[in-house]
Amino acid sequence: MVYIEIIHLIVTFSLIGYIYYLTKQQKQLTNFISTEIDKINDSLEALMSDLNNYQIKTETKTRDLEKLVDYNHKATNRKFENTIKDLPITIRKVIGHIEFARPLDKR
Repeated sequence: MVYIEIIHLIVTFSLIGYIYYLTKQQKQLTNFISTEIDKINDSLEALMSDLNNYQIKTETKTRDLEKLVDYNHKATNRKFENTIKDLPITIRKVIGHIEFARPLDKR
């Protein structure tokens, strides 16, 4: 009986030691995983910040380009309207010169 009790104590202490070893390994793994998760979170936050900055820059550039296109469109329309307004005057000037020009062939 004494041998069985001694074997029982040895097995019990061995199991307690093994359980202690496993809990220590689990703590190390948990610490490793938590540090990796923190690194991933930091990386994701940096990526999100970069993406937000990119979106803001893109929206600003788009707005500026839209303003430029509108300005160029309005300027082109103004030039076209002025040309249409001045067209009859220009035609009269050209026709007037043609009608009253002296032919160069006649001597």
